[in-house]
Order: sequence, then structure tokens, then C-alpha cells
Amino acid sequence: MGSEFMDHGNSELASRYGNPVEPKGNGSFQINQRYFAGSLLAENHLRFVVNRWYIFDGKCWHPVARAVIIKKTSDLFTQWIQSTGYLSLQSQITVSLLTSIEKIAQSFAFFAEFPSMDWRLVPCQNTVLRWDDVSAEFVPEEFSPEQNVRFLLAVDYAPNTDYEEFKRNVLEEVLGVDDSQLLQRYLGAALLPVNLTENFLLLQGIGGSSKSLLVRLLVEILGDGRVFDLNIKALGHDYELSGLDGQTLLVASESAGDALCSSGASFIKKMVGGDKIQTRLKYINEKRQLCGNYSLIIVSNEQTAFHYEGSGEEWRRRLLPIFFTKRHGKVIKGLVHQLLEQHGAGILNWLLVGAAEVLRLQWQIPLTPDQEIRRDRLIARSEPVRLFIENCIGLSAGDDFSSEEAYTRYCELGKDGTLPILAREAFFRQFAVKMLEVFPGATGSNNIRRDKRTSRGYRGYKLKERTRI
Repeated sequence: MGSEFMDHGNSELASRYGNPVEPKGNGSFQINQRYFAGSLLAENHLRFVVNRWYIFDGKCWHPVARAVIIKKTSDLFTQWIQSTGYLSLQSQITVSLLTSIEKIAQSFAFFAEFPSMDWRLVPCQNTVLRWDDVSAEFVPEEFSPEQNVRFLLAVDYAPNTDYEEFKRNVLEEVLGVDDSQLLQRYLGAALLPVNLTENFLLLQGIGGSSKSLLVRLLVEILGDGRVFDLNIKALGHDYELSGLDGQTLLVASESAGDALCSSGASFIKKMVGGDKIQTRLKYINEKRQLCGNYSLIIVSNEQTAFHYEGSGEEWRRRLLPIFFTKRHGKVIKGLVHQLLEQHGAGILNWLLVGAAEVLRLQWQIPLTPDQEIRRDRLIARSEPVRLFIENCIGLSAGDDFSSEEAYTRYCELGKDGTLPILAREAFFRQFAVKMLEVFPGATGSNNIRRDKRTSRGYRGYKLKERTRI
């Protein structure tokens, strides 16, 4: 009788887990739960990650309730019994048995965390695009469970769809060519599951200039599952990042101008710089370690300030600023959904062009000279006096300069907008503090001779000849 049951089972599964049913004595049989747990996984693409089931639907993996898995197990039994004709076993199919098999299947399909999607993939609605290093292009391929896709983009891939109307109606009215290209490259790179540029994008400017609209377009294309709403000032709190799970794009919308001066600012550099980030999970006493390869976009209507020690080089390496100074001629309600409906495939192609350029440049996003000046001036405005001292004052035995001469030089350099205008007394107060920070031990002197008068200044230092910072 046992061999008959084996004939009605899957021989490969039987070799691993035993026959579907096993002799119990007195001519009765018991169901082999391990066999049917294995059969459940053979019939369905399933994974059990931490405490949740995932199922592959032909395109991507998505969470599924335990009740659905138990129902699938019940259906599997029903089909097996009908195919074998052993209806007497029907009485053994209880909720307790099905639950027990589901728990066994959990152990067979367990993953400590969901496997990462290959960084080369862009999963669209109708196909998966894979970056090919040889051709340096995105190449379509079929969906498969091994791609580990959890979220599809909201649009189809249609390679022949153009995006010129989108550029004319949305971009060209508010941005120049260089800024449009910078925006295209960073937003395009955000399509990928990791971002190795180590940069973040700052969109700063007046309201009604489309900066938020462009971010919302990207968010809608990626889908909610890949986007995390970031509160910069709350970073560092125990549970602020507990919700990070599979998201790839961080968005700080309508951020305050002083957000990057808060205690959370140090996390920004970690989240894009490839550093390890440890987060605490809510409701359970566990921590999780993440890798800071996220895309990050900060949107602000205010002048952004930065806190830093030294020259601010850590911000220069990471900051990609775009200033929006022009408003659109008219505001159209529901424009995001209208654009996606009419131009979604074209906007995706525009983004893919940007992503391809970043990958061909080995994850580099270069700035034009004008964009570099804009970036440096923005950062300089946060610590202008320190920046002035580091660039314009040096040790020099036998030389001296007066504080008034330093202020005059500061004002000359500030004429081009690099340094913010400061009142004389405000400059002197900051100057004394920052001189000590840059040159430990530096002390002012009240006996600097200028025009037969004594002035306050510094001996053993000189003002360097510089025309700009």
C-alpha cells in the first residue's frame, strides 16, 4: 500500500522528505507533513522572511497573509486526494494539520532578510531593464523570481516614446540646459535600487517653480513602496528610521532652511556616503544595520544653511544644488497625474537617459564651473568668516594685519556674492572666535601701527592676495 502512495507522489520530493503518507500500523496511514510542505513550495514561489510570507506573482514578490498560504495547502491536499482517489484521507485534513504544515514550510523557505535586487535592474510594468556593462545600455529581459523584485515602476517601458513635450512644458520654462541635465542624471540614477554617486540633490527656490512637481513625478513612477519620507531634524531619534525596509529613495519635502544644521545632519552624509547605519525596530528589542547607498532629495523654499567644522569639504563632495528662480506661467491642478497619463513612458525614457549617463561615468555626476561656484557659495554662506580666514590668512613671521584691513578684504571678496554681507561689528566678533579655531593660540594685539595710529589686529600673520574664494 505504501508503494502505491509513493507512485502518486513526486519522486523527487519523496526522495527528500519521504512518501506522501506513511504506514501507521493496523492498516492505517498518516500524512507526511514534510512532504506536503515541500510540495507547497514546489508548486508556488514562496519565501518566508523574518515573520512574513512573500509570493512571486509572475513579475514581483509581494507580502501575503498566512491564511492564504494555509488555503493553498488545503487546495493542494484536495487536488492530491482527488488525483489519487484516496478519499478516506480527507478526514485527516484539519486546520491543525494545515497550520502545522504551514509552519514546517516556514522553516524550509526561511530568509533572515529579503534578498537584495541586483543594482543593475529597473523593473517596469511590462519588462525588466538590466544595465549591460558591455553595450553600456539598458537591455530588456523577462521577469523571474531570482531577480528579487519587490516593487514595479508605475509605467511601461516604451523605447520609442519621446519626451520633448515634457521638456518644453515642464523643464525649459524654469531651468537652463545644464541644470536640466544635472536633474536628469540624479533623478535617473534614483531609478536604480542603489545609488553609488555619494551625492544628494538639493532643490531650492521659490514656490510654484516645479521643484516639488518633479520630485512627485519620480515618486509616482517609483511607487510608494520605494520611497521614504525623511524628517532630517528627527534623524538620530531611536525609531525615526525603523520604517526603512526596501525603500531606495529618501525625500525630505519642504525642508526647513536650517535642517542641515540640526543634529540629524550627520546622518545625511552617512545615508548617501556608503556608511553603515544602525536602526532600532519598533515593538521588538532588535536593531538592524543598513548601508547608506540611498538616493536623497531635499526640497526647500528657504535659503539652506550647513553646519560643518573646517572647510565644509564633506558637504562639497556630496551636495548637488539646483536653484529654482522662475515660476511657471500657470498652475494646473492634477498636473502630476496628467503628465504620467499622457507622457509616463516618455518621462521614464528621459530618466533612463540620465541613469545611463551616470553609469557610463562610473557613478560620477560632474558639475559645470558655474554649478561648482553656486555650490561653494551656498556652503560658504553658513561659515563665511571661517572660510575667509582659511583662504585669505596665513602664518608669516614678521608680518601683521589689522582687523579693519581684514574686514575690507572680506567685503571686496563678497562683492561677487560668494560671502554674505556682514556688519563691521558682527564681522569682528566672529573673526576673533574663528581665528582661534583655525589658528589655535592666535591672540589679537592692540598695537598694530597703521597711519601713525594703533589698531587691533594680529602679529605673525598676513593677508593673502586672493581675488576670489
